[in-house]
Amino acid sequence: MSVSVTVPPPLSPLATPSIAPSGELVRITWEGSPWSLVALGAINLLLSIVTLGIYSFWGRTEVRRRIWSSVRINGEPLEYTGRGKELFYGFLIVFFCMLLPILLLVVAVQILAGPEYGILILLPFYIIFPFLFGLAIYRTRRYRLSRTRWRGIRGSLVGSPSSYAWGHYWTLMVAAMAMGWLSPWRANYLQRRITNDTRFGDQSFVYRGQAGPLYPPYAVAWLGGVIVLGLYIGLIAWFFTANQERFAEQAETGVPFQLTWQENIGLFAAVMLMIFVYALFAGWYNARRLNHFTNNTVFQGLKFKLEVWGLGLVWLFISNQLMSLFTLGILGPVAEARAAKYVIDRMATEGTLDIAGISQSQAHLDGTGEGLAEAFDIDAFG
Repeated sequence: MSVSVTVPPPLSPLATPSIAPSGELVRITWEGSPWSLVALGAINLLLSIVTLGIYSFWGRTEVRRRIWSSVRINGEPLEYTGRGKELFYGFLIVFFCMLLPILLLVVAVQILAGPEYGILILLPFYIIFPFLFGLAIYRTRRYRLSRTRWRGIRGSLVGSPSSYAWGHYWTLMVAAMAMGWLSPWRANYLQRRITNDTRFGDQSFVYRGQAGPLYPPYAVAWLGGVIVLGLYIGLIAWFFTANQERFAEQAETGVPFQLTWQENIGLFAAVMLMIFVYALFAGWYNARRLNHFTNNTVFQGLKFKLEVWGLGLVWLFISNQLMSLFTLGILGPVAEARAAKYVIDRMATEGTLDIAGISQSQAHLDGTGEGLAEAFDIDAFG
């Protein structure tokens, strides 16, 4: 499993002006401190508790509005126009049309046929889960782009969500059969599809990257994962071999099998160390992948340059997760802003912007947003 970092979708798409010889030079910057969102995080948590979670949709909207406005293109902020009720309505639609029927079906089967059949009835859902997950990714990106504006011009995603979801599904099946070795090709394929469907106003993006440059770092990450897995299996085998006599005595006397607290701590520390080591391998690959995707995206000739590093991504991911976990989500907005700032500070552009040559997008605006994303917690996966 690779380590991923959640990066808010508007950063790359909206840093995408068109180019004209007489246009403006483009500079993307971040203004303000992520830590200015601490109070907002505390207020969101309190109101979410009081309203039994309902306010979280409005709280999330306000967090995005603050983060979007901190991103400046030539000194002018991005504007997020989404509303909390759109997220709430989207969640209600998915809950009553998908989640609740599935729950009722499972309960009914368990009552009528037995508990073991309740799990079996979920198998078809597990089979189509990758398709639904791909659908959620695409619809989430489309919603956020359509609610993001710069100088009054909004973004959009003009392709078919179901077509992208099918591509997400069948490429996952193929990559799995190849023991993961088609993952760089799959990532490049999906990136091309979603980038080429992206618009700023009436102008389109083009992705020109190939999968080849992704394979060397992926091979290192893949082999690193095999080594870490081998070390984990070796550690478990060594531990049980070294304590075989003690465990046999416990079994003969009828004493329940248990580890001492020192052994629990030692094994936990060893596993955490192995996960961290693997995260370094995977983080290096993810950094190369993000750079590759950005550096091969153009907009009417405008080029982008991103330089993130594996160790930086790993630290950002771990520190953000710990911040959110140990503050019960209060520092969640700070973590989101840190991730956005990390990318913006390392992004550059080459080209000029001709606003007069860009017309407003005519793409349809959905009335609800991110229902499936709520069901699958898309933000947690990035």
